[in-house]
Amino acid sequence: MAHLDRITIEPGKRGGKPFIRGLRMTVSDVLEHLASGMSEDVILRDFPDLEREDIRACLAFAAGGELAGVPTVSQSIVHSDPEISGGTPVFRGTRVPARTLFDYLEGGESLEEFLDQFPSVTRAQALAALASARDSVLTCARSA
Repeated sequence: MAHLDRITIEPGKRGGKPFIRGLRMTVSDVLEHLASGMSEDVILRDFPDLEREDIRACLAFAAGGELAGVPTVSQSIVHSDPEISGGTPVFRGTRVPARTLFDYLEGGESLEEFLDQFPSVTRAQALAALASARDSVLTCARSA
């Protein structure tokens, strides 16, 4: 599992988000580029310090299955701590309950309005939470 040494999580760096082997690029950054339609070749051209194996490590990290002991992307974005909001799941590095994002969207508010109201939540965190929810729904639909 060579990809394990490519993904790093350090509480004091990058807001505790998983990032790539000392670079300032997070796993979420890479996944967002891929989700936006960028090819691996374009990402590698635009970010010359990144290696193809880094992209593969991000995908493996997001899949989460074989990375025992390493938090998945969703666990890195949202966490629960009894000392923070009584254990309510919050966006990592904030006190903003993750449910608030979904409440805003269900109420007809835009993602921009949510981010304006809760500036401690990054766009990457919000998009990754939405992507994780989407993937969860699609996975449940496939297994039904």
